[in-house]
Amino acid sequence: MRRVLQGLFVLFASLLVIWAIDQQYRAPAPGSADSSASLVAAVILALVLAAYFAPAIVARRRRHPSRQAIFAVNLLAGWTLIGWIGALAWALADPGAPRPEAEPADKPWRQPCPYCAEPILPAATICRFCRRDLTAGWANP
Repeated sequence: MRRVLQGLFVLFASLLVIWAIDQQYRAPAPGSADSSASLVAAVILALVLAAYFAPAIVARRRRHPSRQAIFAVNLLAGWTLIGWIGALAWALADPGAPRPEAEPADKPWRQPCPYCAEPILPAATICRFCRRDLTAGWANP
């Protein structure tokens, strides 16, 4: 959440700098109204854009593996409420959960160490928990 707020702050600050540069080099029109209306419009535009791209910002900050796809869904279908909510739910989903089809069906991904019973890779030669040497082929029955 802190990083999202930092991103929003950077977006707001950059729009404020662009507005200030624009106001400095713009020639005043005769009889023009106060320029505070353009500042309010810039702030509102920054807030609307930040809210619209909130799912993409959240996915990027969480380093979601599908952040490009989330951005595409947010960009193309975010204007619908369902597309925006779907992109936000996708960005908030836990990307670290292992998929069942990733593991071989006949052999578990990790096997218990014969000394400490902690789950380790079958190709390990040293247990990372108890630091004991493992014999070659310890995982094969």
